[in-house]
Amino acid sequence: TVAEARPGEFCVNVIPHTWENTTLGRLREGERVNVEFDLLVKAVQRVGTMLR
Repeated sequence: TVAEARPGEFCVNVIPHTWENTTLGRLREGERVNVEFDLLVKAVQRVGTMLR
């Protein structure tokens, strides 16, 4: 989950299960990762913006 975002960088919170069962713990600063976003969340955000 994105915890904080600034131009050119972001911070995330990772649940223990994900941390223990992925390679995230071995990553170093500057390494490339695949980032996917939740389409449902994006759609809800758009609707919320349109209703304002």
